[in-house]
Amino acid sequence: MLPTFDGGALTVYETDPRLRDRRVVVVPEPGMLLLFRSSLMHEVATVLDGTRYAVAGWMSSAGSPALGGPR
Repeated sequence: MLPTFDGGALTVYETDPRLRDRRVVVVPEPGMLLLFRSSLMHEVATVLDGTRYAVAGWMSSAGSPALGGPR
């Protein structure tokens, strides 16, 4: 059985100034997986009830500038 919780929405801020609303708000559900670029600013709202678990990880490719690959 998956844990239940209330609150804990994730807000991701897009950096493109041409966009009118540069926020994306994701209301989490138990069992949800969400991937986004680690360069984006983000925040998680307070969990109001229950327990919200999260796992953080990073991936990159061989061509990634972070690994010294071509740009």
